[in-house]
Amino acid sequence: MSTKNIFLSILVLIIVLIIWYSQNLFRTHRTELPLAYRIINLKEDTLLLNTEPEQLFLTVEGKGNDIIRLNRTGFYLEIDAANLRVGSNEFSITEQNIILNQPHLRGVLRFYLNRRITVHLDRSMTATFPVSLRYMTQADEDFFSQYNALPQPNRVEIVGPFSIVNKLLNITTVPVSVSDLDSTDQLMVDLEIPEGILSIKPDAVSITLESPLTAIRTIPLITIQYPKDKLSMIIPQSVTIIIEGEVDRIQTIRPQMITAQITIPEDVTDNFAPINLTLPDWLRLVDYTPQKVQIFRNE
Repeated sequence: MSTKNIFLSILVLIIVLIIWYSQNLFRTHRTELPLAYRIINLKEDTLLLNTEPEQLFLTVEGKGNDIIRLNRTGFYLEIDAANLRVGSNEFSITEQNIILNQPHLRGVLRFYLNRRITVHLDRSMTATFPVSLRYMTQADEDFFSQYNALPQPNRVEIVGPFSIVNKLLNITTVPVSVSDLDSTDQLMVDLEIPEGILSIKPDAVSITLESPLTAIRTIPLITIQYPKDKLSMIIPQSVTIIIEGEVDRIQTIRPQMITAQITIPEDVTDNFAPINLTLPDWLRLVDYTPQKVQIFRNE
């Protein structure tokens, strides 16, 4: 094919495309376009509950180029909330509620929209609620309770619809765990925001561990164990100890929970032996007496 024929073919194709495009631009079309809506004149103490409205469509009829201009410049449905009441509001909407960013298109295009829509409103409510700690496991709860862990601040302010806020009792944290603690024994924890709540201040609380209250207790007459195959007797046969521990746990200690014993190395000929004590890990040994006992070996 010669260059001249190729040029003529391309020219014909361009002309056909121009004619087809022009016919579509100036021919009357009828189509549906998605329609967003906007609420105006909403009272300060009123909230819109259906913030994700149902999908609306606007049927438009007109020339193709005018529909393209409409879609490009934008349009929306405007709903005046000045006379709406708290609760569900159902009313009819028509093309007169359509706001065009290019108003002159209203006389050029025809709009078809005649249906009912429901808008849900509620009163805005502000209130403060106590913060409650949530735990990952029961072991985490036991640990934080032991150290009297409390959130700071212990109350937060929330804003939301009356129908939601009025049912709340407290605001909870996300689940906390001992593994979340840093070297300072402090922890920042986010709060769980109930669905439908607009704002919460603050949205996180800090947790600081306090040292548990301790008490000192004296436990007398703990029997000293000794190897009876090597010793005939020891004097004295019991020891008195002074221990320190958490107030609510130290009262549960019984003498049988503490072990006092002596061991006699083979190469020791001394007639006195030290007392070795074994206590629960959470107890601290303050003092004990005697610290040595006299031993009497078997003949």
